[in-house]
Amino acid sequence: MENKKLLYFVLSFIFIWSAYNVFFVSDPEDKVEIKATKSTVSATDKYENKIISYQPPKESDLIEIESDSLLIKFDKKIGSIYSVDLKKYTENNDKINIYRFQSQPLFYIDELAQENLVFESNIKENYVLNDDETLILEFASNYKTSEIINKFIIKSDSYVIENDFTFTELSNLNSLKLNFSFPDTDVDNDLVFTGPTLYANGDLVEIKSDDLKDQLHSYNFVDWIAYQYKYFAIGILPGKAFESITVSKIDNSIKYITDLDSVSDTSFNFSSDLYFGPKDVDYLNSVGSNFQHILNFGFFSILAKPLLASIKFIYSIVGNYGFAIIAITVLIKLFFWPLTNKSYSSMKSMQKLQPEMQKIREKFKNDKEKLNKEIMNLYKENRVNPLGGCLPMIVQIPVFFALYKVLMVSIELRQAPFIFHITDLSVKDPYYITPLIMGLTMFIQQKMSPTNLDPMQAKVMLIMPVVFTFMFLNFPSGLVLYWLVNNILTIGQQYYINNYKN
Repeated sequence: MENKKLLYFVLSFIFIWSAYNVFFVSDPEDKVEIKATKSTVSATDKYENKIISYQPPKESDLIEIESDSLLIKFDKKIGSIYSVDLKKYTENNDKINIYRFQSQPLFYIDELAQENLVFESNIKENYVLNDDETLILEFASNYKTSEIINKFIIKSDSYVIENDFTFTELSNLNSLKLNFSFPDTDVDNDLVFTGPTLYANGDLVEIKSDDLKDQLHSYNFVDWIAYQYKYFAIGILPGKAFESITVSKIDNSIKYITDLDSVSDTSFNFSSDLYFGPKDVDYLNSVGSNFQHILNFGFFSILAKPLLASIKFIYSIVGNYGFAIIAITVLIKLFFWPLTNKSYSSMKSMQKLQPEMQKIREKFKNDKEKLNKEIMNLYKENRVNPLGGCLPMIVQIPVFFALYKVLMVSIELRQAPFIFHITDLSVKDPYYITPLIMGLTMFIQQKMSPTNLDPMQAKVMLIMPVVFTFMFLNFPSGLVLYWLVNNILTIGQQYYINNYKN
């Protein structure tokens, strides 16, 4: 294969991938505020989808607990969490609301769902935790001859709420099904997954909400269940992995159901950690139960994770994620410097051979086999590798995609300012200044690059900077910054090779 054919393949791949993301994928939303959907589903097996009759609480029915990280409202009537706000993250100058009770509690026993239970709590008024303080909030109720206790342990500096649910006299229940209900959103974006997620049999499972409209999904040996957003997640991490979980969708809720009919104890206890917080890699690693896997970098995870760690390390020194991206771009460029030097030298050598190659094409234009043989002999005589110009480019493509994923899903870049008008490196440049400059540097780079293309093909290649500029208009400004700096460094490298290297 000739060098230009491989180059066309690489550029076509980047173009198709980028065009798909720009034209066919909706712009990712950062908002976490719950929005209702209209889809419903009927029961298809023994798990009956019920809508619990629930009246929104009055202000007097709520207990508000405030820690350093969370603002949690509990509904005293049902002894459960009503809403959770993240204090350290904002959207439009207001706290992020990550969870709000809509039609079904976050956690409940199926048979008790329709019972009018009356709960009493050990704390009657709103409470603000002091530094390093731990609060135990307990709700208690009676059902027939049984006692129900729902206990929450809240720490001042944590996104995890420990939950301990106890039900005595299990014989009062005909069956025992635990229901976990997460409000579903109407966010639809193929770039960043939003929706029900679980970790089963050592694998991360992300389920599209639309796939749950007409059928139930079942999984075994589940470490945790969750609902994730672009930067945040709600998770339930049981003390012991669920043997099986069924996932369904009803109205505006995602339901996880586990069947515990086989339990024979006279009392039942379910302990879990409830997570309401950011998908921060360091914090997720400390949560346990493999919950760190909810931060999914996809196919290029093996590159994305060290890239993110490197960016965070540089940020700890320079204090600005924009400058950290510039620094990591320089380091990546230095790492690939020998390869790119070889690439440009190979392209330059190929360019020198163009007159002789054109003569061979004319001489053997009617004999393709002889043409290819003579061209390969020409390469061999001049010690030129026809693939040398593009192989280094192929090696760098995974780095680009990995960095793209890092900038799309890493909360560290969310609302991270750079300089001047760029106040959020995770979203597009509002004035499109950096994409336009990037396009200009790409054009300069294209003009400086040695080429073995014929004049018509060379003109077509000059259109690429325009196409890429248009596509990059909606890319995260952090990614555009990386590409811009990389182009500037490449221009400098090409200038050195063209003028000071034989």
